Amino acid sequence: MGAKIGDLLRAIILLGALCLCAPALVSAQEQATTQKADGYSKDAVMSGPMFDIKQTIDRITEQLRLIGSTPSWRENVSRLVHSKFNFEVMAQGVLGPNWHKATQQERKCFVELFSQLLEETYIGRVREYTGQEIRFGTEHIRQNRAIVDTYIAMESGDEIPISYKMLQNGDDWQVYDVVIEEVSLVRNYRSSYSNILRKKNVSGLLEEMKAKIEELKQRHADDDRSA
Repeated sequence: MGAKIGDLLRAIILLGALCLCAPALVSAQEQATTQKADGYSKDAVMSGPMFDIKQTIDRITEQLRLIGSTPSWRENVSRLVHSKFNFEVMAQGVLGPNWHKATQQERKCFVELFSQLLEETYIGRVREYTGQEIRFGTEHIRQNRAIVDTYIAMESGDEIPISYKMLQNGDDWQVYDVVIEEVSLVRNYRSSYSNILRKKNVSGLLEEMKAKIEELKQRHADDDRSA
C-alpha cells in the first residue's frame, strides 16, 4: 500500500464499504459513460450495481447527519452496510480452502463474526470522514457479476482507485470484494488470518475475532460517552 493512504483510507481497506459516503455526488447520468471492455457491457445508468452503490451512499450520508442528535444513526448505518455486502461469499473467499474444512456451525459463526467485524470497523471510522469526494468511473457487467470503478480525491490532487466487485442477488447488487490500489480486501483478510488458521484452526480464529469485536464495541461506547 502507498504511504499516501492514511488511517481513514486504511479503514476502507479493512471495511471496503461504500467509500465513506461523500456528501456531494455527481448524478449517475452525468458520471456514467458507455463502455465495452474485456467482455463486459454497460447497463442502464438508472439501475444496476453503480446505481445501487450511489443510492446506499446517499442513505448513509443522511444518517451521518444525525450523529450527535440521535443514537439510532449507528444502528441505521450498520443495517445499510450489512444490506450491501454479501458476507457469506466474502467469508468463503477469506477462509479459502479452510471453508471446506470447517464444520457447518463454524461456517455460520464465521460469517456472523466477519460481518460484525466489518460493521464495527466501519462504524468506528465514520466520525473521521472529512469530506473526501468520490468520482465514479465505469461500470462493467457480465451476467450476474459486475465491477464498479470509483476514485477518492485527495488534498494532494491524487486519486485513490477503488473497485467494487459485485454479485447480483435478485434485483439487488451486493459487494463481495473491494480492490483498492490493486489490493483486494478479501485477499488481505485471507493473508492476515492464514497464520492464525495454521496455529489455531478455525475455532481459534473465531475466538480471536470475538475478542476483537468486543474490543471495538467497548471503544465505540467510550467514544459515544466522550462525544
